[in-house]
Amino acid sequence: FVEPKFRVGPVLDIYPNLPEHGIAWSMEVNVGWQTAGRQYWNQGLRFPQVGIIAAITELGNPDIMGREYSLVPNLAYRFVQSGIFELRGFIGIGFSWFNKPYDRISNPENLFIGSRLTNKTILGLNADFSLTSRLSLSSGMAYLHYSNGHNQLPNVGVNIPAIHLGARYYIRGAPEKLVVNDTMEKYSKRWLLNIRHGLGVHEFGDPAKPVGGPKYPIYNGSVYLSKRLGAIINLHAGLHLNYYTSFYDYLAFHGLHEQDRHMKSLTVIGFGGLEFLLGHFAFTTQMGFYLYNPTYREIQSTGEESNKFKENAKNYLSYKFGAQYYLFQTRYSTRFNPWIGLFLKSN
Repeated sequence: FVEPKFRVGPVLDIYPNLPEHGIAWSMEVNVGWQTAGRQYWNQGLRFPQVGIIAAITELGNPDIMGREYSLVPNLAYRFVQSGIFELRGFIGIGFSWFNKPYDRISNPENLFIGSRLTNKTILGLNADFSLTSRLSLSSGMAYLHYSNGHNQLPNVGVNIPAIHLGARYYIRGAPEKLVVNDTMEKYSKRWLLNIRHGLGVHEFGDPAKPVGGPKYPIYNGSVYLSKRLGAIINLHAGLHLNYYTSFYDYLAFHGLHEQDRHMKSLTVIGFGGLEFLLGHFAFTTQMGFYLYNPTYREIQSTGEESNKFKENAKNYLSYKFGAQYYLFQTRYSTRFNPWIGLFLKSN
């Protein structure tokens, strides 16, 4: 199918001294397909629609904020179907390119985004009304979020609650039938041990400053247990460690904790999460709680954070989401299955 949409909504003020901005609007085209049961995960997700969005968004201030161009793989999950009406939940995770990010000389007012390339995440609801076997109209609401994960400051982030109108045209008509397999394989419910090692990068500072600093590597690893809850869902629970070289340099610069500086540069997070398995691919979301985060809390205690709720949340809560590619099909509960992935971590 081909699905053009028009979105409109305000850019939220979530930080002081942001540039003036009006209403953002975007034109997008979603090209995708309606799954019909040919792959095992189709039935497990109640036959979702899968596609990729190409979009252009004006961000409410052409001179300072400019526009973004994005490509966003997405999945729409049906909650309700009654006659010609369908209600679908919608999630998309992809990348955006900004034509006017922050620049200390040519564009110093744009505190929203400091890099050209960012993550773009869309969450929303679509209400679809079928007119014919090939054509349907849609409307709904969505929340759009842009961030580079503190990879380059400033990174206040762009947040847009939006409404949309669109239409969907099935090139060969909607599927005549959905293949339902009543003998789907029983999956092993045993707990599996998982080990993950990763490398991250960020600039050290607040969301808006200091700009132009070095990129610090972050070495991290996780040990966690996973258990299959069904054909397409994996439950995670475990520990995640980060070693921040930026914390070490901060402590060294201020002459702090010389005897245990390496330990103070660590953070430890206990987390739980869900992994959605789609063939070789998987999408993971994890919520964590800081069990050990001494340097960040020490830095925060010396600042002038006015929002105590936000300060406490950033001290204790961590969120991570991303995508993985497994060497072997996730259809089977394989004891050994290497993977690579890309994640965004947020406090």
